[in-house]
Amino acid sequence: HIVYAKSFVNAGEIIAEQYPEGNVLHFAGANTMEDVLKNVASERFYPRILKVPKSIEKCENLGIENDHIIEMKGAASLEENIDLIEKYNASVMITKESGEIGGVIEKIEAANQKDISLLMIKRPVIKELEKEDIVSTLEEFDKKIEKLF
Repeated sequence: HIVYAKSFVNAGEIIAEQYPEGNVLHFAGANTMEDVLKNVASERFYPRILKVPKSIEKCENLGIENDHIIEMKGAASLEENIDLIEKYNASVMITKESGEIGGVIEKIEAANQKDISLLMIKRPVIKELEKEDIVSTLEEFDKKIEKLF
């Protein structure tokens, strides 16, 4: 099932309180790991990160062991997500509301099939952007463009 968190710090707090057993798959990028690790032991933490030096260095600086780092290129398929849940004995997965392009559908389906919880970090509301023309899908973008011409 999906549990919503306000932030990555909040996700770490929820894990510490509600999921004290099992491992944590972090599928939300290298820049958000530090906030989760404020409340989750690195021994249980398995981040899936882009295979770039900056991300790997960030893991090392946070004390994440090499065998806990899952290097990737792009979004994972349903089968790949299921394999990772099984391989790392995960009890919970962290992701962010990233839409189809971020593979969120496959993550939700994998978590459901393996009966683990998915911690979903909500997209932040940025007040400065409320006055602007913002679109979330290509269809919305096409409609905005059509209105201009």
